[in-house]
Amino acid sequence: MKRFLFLVGARPQIIKFAALFSEIKRHRLKYILVHSGQHYDKTLSDIFFEELNLPEPHYNLKVGSGSHASQTAEIMLALQNVIDREKPDFGVLFGDTNTTLAGSLLFSQKNIPFAHIEAGLRSYNKNMPEEINRIITDRLALILFTPSRLASENLKKEGIIENVYEVGDLHFDLFKKVEHRINNNPAPKKPYVFLTVHREENTESPEFIQSLLNALDREKIRCIFPAHPRTHNLVKNLKLKHIEIIKPLPYLKTLNFIKHADMVITDSGGLQKEAYFLKKRVIILRKETEWGEIVKSGFAKLAGRDIETVIKLLKTPWEVGKYFNYYGTGNAAHKIAELLVSL
Repeated sequence: MKRFLFLVGARPQIIKFAALFSEIKRHRLKYILVHSGQHYDKTLSDIFFEELNLPEPHYNLKVGSGSHASQTAEIMLALQNVIDREKPDFGVLFGDTNTTLAGSLLFSQKNIPFAHIEAGLRSYNKNMPEEINRIITDRLALILFTPSRLASENLKKEGIIENVYEVGDLHFDLFKKVEHRINNNPAPKKPYVFLTVHREENTESPEFIQSLLNALDREKIRCIFPAHPRTHNLVKNLKLKHIEIIKPLPYLKTLNFIKHADMVITDSGGLQKEAYFLKKRVIILRKETEWGEIVKSGFAKLAGRDIETVIKLLKTPWEVGKYFNYYGTGNAAHKIAELLVSL
């Protein structure tokens, strides 16, 4: 049987691996789990392994933070040593981070075929590092697992039609598994908006995030804001009466806070989906999204960095369309495992 190397490095990838892990065990796949260390803070990494009962990675590359180029290069150098030692037959990558890009380049250079889980997503904004990572990884992958019809169609438009499997979204798989546990974590009782901001374009300088928080505070819009450590440093000295800045939350507690929120504001792709799974309106702090189905459904609005638009949308909630599940039936993990076994 083939030996599979699974590479993760950030919260969304850990969550997707967690959805797949039970099927890995059930199918008795021989696997090596490698954590790049791209997300190294305990609140962004270790806590998800503990909460979702995942095994310790066989290797943690501990690359830490850095520029896109340096981080990608460091992952490749460290991962090369693991590959030379373990000699995997097949690689499995998730999503669109620098970890994903590093894995796709190194697997290709080592002539190791690999699968890309969450293939076919496109924001059509090549200024986003994640967009470049997706495009390159999809070009190099042997097997492409797409989460939705739109993702499959995106690949078809680019001439990628072989070995494309529309399996559904692992993120939705995990959501369905833990949905009954969401209310186990207490949430604030007063009405609130759940807010997250972490993308580089929104946090590389303090002006936008500080202006956003000050505007929300002036309008007396109560927000719960779990802040990425980097973001927290930009806003910790603001004097805010209505914005509660807290540490990043575990997965289940995040879902609980979303479930009980009046609305969600975010620039996170994963959180957009989590809000959608819970049928919550979401304001996206970007001009485009790779999860176009959510906007099409009417549950999401693109606001970019226009703070006036954000405030207007909060004050006059829009009518949403009929909820439709674009992301499978909760058995994406089973489909992926079955295909991996057959390789």
